[in-house]
Amino acid sequence: MRRIISFGVVVVVLGGLLSTSIVCGEQICGQPRMKATTVLYDELDQSQTVYVNGTIVPVGRIQIFESVLTLMIAQSFVPTKEVLTRVELYMGKNATASYPLVVGIRDNLTHQNLVETQLGPDQFTGNLTWIEFNFEDLWVNPEQSYFIVAATKNATDNYYGWAASNHSDAYPNGVAYWSIDNGSSWQGSVTAAQPQTSPPHDVQSPRDENGTFDMCFKTFGLRETVLDISFATFFSAPSITITNVGNVTAQNPTCTVTVQGGFFLKINDTWSGSQAELQPGDDMFVKTGFIIGFGFITITVTASAINAKPVSVTRNGFVILFFVFLQ
Repeated sequence: MRRIISFGVVVVVLGGLLSTSIVCGEQICGQPRMKATTVLYDELDQSQTVYVNGTIVPVGRIQIFESVLTLMIAQSFVPTKEVLTRVELYMGKNATASYPLVVGIRDNLTHQNLVETQLGPDQFTGNLTWIEFNFEDLWVNPEQSYFIVAATKNATDNYYGWAASNHSDAYPNGVAYWSIDNGSSWQGSVTAAQPQTSPPHDVQSPRDENGTFDMCFKTFGLRETVLDISFATFFSAPSITITNVGNVTAQNPTCTVTVQGGFFLKINDTWSGSQAELQPGDDMFVKTGFIIGFGFITITVTASAINAKPVSVTRNGFVILFFVFLQ
């Protein structure tokens, strides 16, 4: 038989188990610790930073009355930026936590993580602090719901605490979910006493006048921009221009140039270039080395940035000794 325990009971039980230095009452979560992994180019997108003292939800294995549960906790959110770079969660750990906490992003709660990262227990304290989870940058669809999912190994007394608010208007674009069967099924905090199927990727957060739980979180991201490629030829060294034709700064733009062909396919060279950023309307130049040989060649240029999808241009040409002629 399925064990049904309300979200509220889970919160109340944990409130007495995780030590915190937060004073009683509702407050805005403290400032994040500065960490070496923090990236500087992204921007705050979505957040819920209201913490109600005692509203701490366990992630991991915990005994509640006569039941031993292993909980996964999720928070839905709706991004407005096209690239999701990292999240911060307001968390602490139980003193006996001994396995890493894994945090991932999903577009459906019963799907696998699109990206994930993990931190060991030594990265947490018994007090609530902002913890950064910096994963591989993820392209997302703005205005679609995604889920921050936190889990850890099913081991005795191995759990973490994730701070939350029980006000229905704390975060209007999402809600907390929880699972006790390793993510096979999920329940929303408003209807925690009734099992429900996993919401689709475009789920609307379940809310009503009784209120819901929202976890304390921040998401960071970048807006999308667009790169353009143009060619120029100077004797035997083609010059490549990458232009940011979008409206926001391109972060870490890179360009790769490959040249192949020639008599007996003897020409096979690659050049690349990059820089920290490229402002809207500005150019980045990539100069190839000398191309020496004889015969038909193909030049392929690919450019991308953290917040610009790859673009590619191919030009055919002919090389005679060290003179290059592009079609």
